Amino acid sequence: MYIFHFCQKINEYLYNEKLPLHLKDKYLQYYNLKKIGKIKEYWENNVKITSLNNHLTFEYIQDISISYDTTKNLLIQEYNREKCPPYNFYQVNIEDVFTLYENKQNDILIRLKEYKDYITIEFHTSLFEKMDDINLF
Repeated sequence: MYIFHFCQKINEYLYNEKLPLHLKDKYLQYYNLKKIGKIKEYWENNVKITSLNNHLTFEYIQDISISYDTTKNLLIQEYNREKCPPYNFYQVNIEDVFTLYENKQNDILIRLKEYKDYITIEFHTSLFEKMDDINLF
């Protein structure tokens, strides 16, 4: 699996994927994104726990590689994921809350995450070659 994160490279190790909140409507319209709902996302080591409408999903996430495409300003994350048996958790490494918007085009799942002060855009696909189909404006 691949996630292409739209971002700006700061230096060899840092990237900024935060986009100004005022661009949200422009991206929603451009990609025809639909509101999914309020998401709570937790990370405990390599386990991603997602809560939507009080329903929890658990997944193991294992990064394979991370690279950066300077022509499209995309951070390319290749990873494996598999279901994780649900368990009780108390302390987590990261906890995020955002409103999720998404749409699927040409086998690419486009996800816009709206946080309090900014947005992010991700493109999810199983094929690396789909990067050529990603249209940015």
